[in-house]
Amino acid sequence: MNASFCSALGKDFSAYLSYKRALGRKFDTEERALRLFDRFLIDERVSDAAVVQPALIEAFLASRPLMGMAMFGLGVDPELNYRKPQKLSEVSNETGRFQPTNYL
Repeated sequence: MNASFCSALGKDFSAYLSYKRALGRKFDTEERALRLFDRFLIDERVSDAAVVQPALIEAFLASRPLMGMAMFGLGVDPELNYRKPQKLSEVSNETGRFQPTNYL
């Protein structure tokens, strides 16, 4: 894949993939996962890497339940009840926390 990443973490994603590939790894699956996350960051209007906190990553994984398990080698349990996907709106100025809304 040659298209560049466009989010606030785009340069970091590209550098990470270049590093892994320099070590002889293909990293095609990981690139697809990073492209999905890149698109999610753009959709969420994340313009600063410092905003990427665990709650944002959890919302991304919750929006893609099978990816959260399978893409990171955790296996998929058919009995597992997934959380309802959520979308994070802009950071609240009062609390400094994300305000969840429905995603999908």
